[in-house]
Amino acid sequence: MQRLEEMDVKEIPVGDEKKHFDFVSKGDAVILPAFRAAVDEMLELNNRSVQILDTTCPRVSKVLCRY
Repeated sequence: MQRLEEMDVKEIPVGDEKKHFDFVSKGDAVILPAFRAAVDEMLELNNRSVQILDTTCPRVSKVLCRY
């Protein structure tokens, strides 16, 4: 955890049952944990022109795309 803090890695705050992307800026990289990002959140991040790093296992993504 200390190393992440040294790299200025921050957690996206959650309040009122939603994530707050206020401090996410163009060019930032956002790591999305598997099964934790909704479509509207992905769209908001895309609109902010950030680099999205999705950690969902490719095998899981393949199964989810079938539905």
